[in-house]
Amino acid sequence: MFESMAKCIISALVLLVILFQSDGHASEEPKQMIREEPHQGETMCMMSRVGHLSCDDDCKSIGYAKGKRIYERTGPICCCS
Repeated sequence: MFESMAKCIISALVLLVILFQSDGHASEEPKQMIREEPHQGETMCMMSRVGHLSCDDDCKSIGYAKGKRIYERTGPICCCS
């Protein structure tokens, strides 16, 4: 029980750090897109590029087949699969 509670607290702290690092300026390019090697069947999410209507091009450029845009409080997010 303690282990799952500790994981929950750590996850919440990481989320808070990510939220507070965002300066909220949608007109700027995203600071740094997450880059990692694509894994079969896994999903990877990153900040959506400003002005891009579709996430498909962004996802294809890093080796994924397709992308889906999700709107969060911090801005649009591309999730690639």
